[in-house]
Amino acid sequence: YKRDNLKKEETREQLYGEIIKKNSELKSREIDVEGFENLYKAHKAARLGKRDKIEVIDFELNLSRNLTLLSQSLINKTYKMSGYYSFYVHDPKEREIHALHYVDRVVQHCICDELLAPLAMLVMMESIQQKIIENGERGKST
Repeated sequence: YKRDNLKKEETREQLYGEIIKKNSELKSREIDVEGFENLYKAHKAARLGKRDKIEVIDFELNLSRNLTLLSQSLINKTYKMSGYYSFYVHDPKEREIHALHYVDRVVQHCICDELLAPLAMLVMMESIQQKIIENGERGKST
């Protein structure tokens, strides 16, 4: 019984150490929303299911130039959202849809990938860390 308890305690301490390490890595991570590589990854994510749309085709015709211009406007803090365009969907009933232009969707994907995903991971890690602390104080295993 004692051996099992010690093993659980070691596992808990090891997990706690890994979480603290990952937590500090996430907190010190440099955020690069305007980086060309990140914008390219965001472009690939934004184009899923939309490759046959004129806006996406136009963007991809000058992909390197468009991503470079987008990167520069983000670096120089001159990027402005283009606004929304509207269209109607008639299935199953008529609804008006407001959607971002493609360039703005690329920026939105980049922001989500660079800011929100690590933030969600950080929140999850801190939640697990807190649970380990609570269970440790009560003498329960995780």
